[in-house]
Formats: sequence, C-alpha cells, structure tokens
Amino acid sequence: AAEMGPWQARLDRGYAPRRLGLTIPADADGLPKALEDRRPRSGPVAYLCSGASCAPAIEALAALENALGAGEAPPQPG
Repeated sequence: AAEMGPWQARLDRGYAPRRLGLTIPADADGLPKALEDRRPRSGPVAYLCSGASCAPAIEALAALENALGAGEAPPQPG
C-alpha cells in the first residue's frame, strides 16, 4: 500500500474539480463491476475514465503525470 502513496498524492494535486481518485487495494472484495473488471497488477496502476469508458491501464507514475497534466488548470499565483 505504501507504493500507492505517490500515485494518490499526484491524483490529489492540481485543480481538477471533476476528478475522483480512488486508491483500491489489490485484495479489495465486493467492488462494483466497473472497478472489478480492472484487475490488480504487480504494482500501482491507474485507469483514466470518462463516463463508462476507460483508457488502457497506466503503469508508470510519469505517464500518469503526463496524462493528468493536460486536464488541469495551471496553478494560480499567490
């Protein structure tokens, strides 16, 4: 679970009011079908979804950074 910390921190950073970031342990049971279909991997993985469709899995934190950066507002000065 500790390896998910940087991923969750990245999801929480930046202004994206319509983003929902979920950190789901690999051994979680009873998930909704949409989440249950996203099987755990050997390390953290992210799925960027819009509505009911999701892009392929993102398995590197740098790739998540790139994918999220496009949809965020730039930081506002002070």
